[in-house]
Amino acid sequence: MTKLDIAIQGVKGGRRLFHENKGCATIFIKDKYREQTGLIVVDAFKGFGETYQRNENNVITIYSSHNVPVFCGTFEDLLEKLTT
Repeated sequence: MTKLDIAIQGVKGGRRLFHENKGCATIFIKDKYREQTGLIVVDAFKGFGETYQRNENNVITIYSSHNVPVFCGTFEDLLEKLTT
């Protein structure tokens, strides 16, 4: 089974704050010209209601600035895409 741990740090540095065993993490990517340039979502679960269950592997989905998914797969899938 998969596990999703998150570490965040403020803009001035300092200690990282750790959040362990979370279900989903969303990173909102913005630049100085546009409100939102994309999203990266890492999800440890799938389904809804009675079908809600932990994924075998975390699923990473990367969205463009128009909320169009440009990648969806596991970390291993992403590594393969980036290195081939």
